[in-house]
Order: sequence, then C-alpha cells, then structure tokens
Amino acid sequence: MQYKIKVYDEKNLLRKNGTYPANIVDYVKPDDIPALEVDAWCVAGDEGFLAFFYYDRHFCIATGDDGYWHLEFICEPTWVKEIKEAVSYIPIRKE
Repeated sequence: MQYKIKVYDEKNLLRKNGTYPANIVDYVKPDDIPALEVDAWCVAGDEGFLAFFYYDRHFCIATGDDGYWHLEFICEPTWVKEIKEAVSYIPIRKE
C-alpha cells in the first residue's frame, strides 16, 4: 500500500545526482531544504521507517520517524529489479 509523505532532501542528493560519498559532504541550510511530496511504499520497524518511491527519473529510499522523512539514496529505476531480487535472498533473522 502506498502513503502520501513529504521527504526532505537535506543531503542535496537530487541536485548532485547521486549518493556516493563525494556527493554527500555538504548539507543544505535548514530553510533551503527541498521537500518532495510523493506516494511511497513504507515499512515500519522498531527503529523507524523506510520508504521506497519513484521521483522524477530516480528510484529513491528515505528513512523517517514521527512523520519526518529524510532522502537517503537515489538510483536509476533499472536497479529496482536487482534490489528486489537481492532482498528476496536475505534470510529472516531469528532472535
């Protein structure tokens, strides 16, 4: 199920077009943080939430808690098939 959320691009990933370390060193000022209104697939856990969505020409992953979402990763949509396949092989950990 999808949810409408607002995601903040504090690391300027979309402007810099990537998430590799050279691109994420300078954060934007709080008043200049770009916000995205998106429909996302969300999962909840004990430590917060993950959201997956498409924006412009990117597949994106955001993290959040208490309704404040941070853009963490962007890639080309062609990665989605491989990401889904890789995740399907991760075993469920028994505590």
